[in-house]
This record gives sequence, C-alpha cells and structure tokens, in this order.
Amino acid sequence: MVISDLELCLNLVEQVFLLLEGRPVSLKNLKNLAQALFRHLSKLQAAVSVNDWKASAKVLLNEIEPFLRDFSSELSFLQKTIYENEEDESVARSNNG
Repeated sequence: MVISDLELCLNLVEQVFLLLEGRPVSLKNLKNLAQALFRHLSKLQAAVSVNDWKASAKVLLNEIEPFLRDFSSELSFLQKTIYENEEDESVARSNNG
C-alpha cells in the first residue's frame, strides 16, 4: 500500500540522517523534505481512515506525486555529493601518504 511505502521512505531517511551524522554534507533540504513528506502522509492517512477516496486521490496526485520527484532529486544530489566527498578524501589521503 502507498501509506506503507511512504512510511518506509521516512524510516529510510531517518537511517540516512544517522549514517551521515558528522559528515561534511548538508542535510537541511532533505530534513525539510522529510518533514513535508510526513505532513503529506498524515493528510493521506486521515483521508483513507474515513474512506474519503476522492480526497485520498487528490492528496496523492496533487501533493505526494509531485513532491516525490523533488524528494528523489534531492536524494540523487545527496548521493552525488557523498561520492564526490569520498573521492576528494581518497585523493587527499593518497597525496598525503
């Protein structure tokens, strides 16, 4: 179900925060997006809980679907940044050693 998938996304983002704690990457955008995802998920859960399928569809199509594109882009950017930082650190280590 979509709700379970979104909950899984939030759990995985929490794990990313823990893994990257203390790393030289900015997590501000991802934290803001995770908070927005939580708000969207809450709206969807509320609509589903009262069997308001029209409101559920509206939240999914107008709020969650476009949001997930931004969320995916931010995660891709974060991944690229991590790889670049790792490469820079590797080069620095090889130059110093």
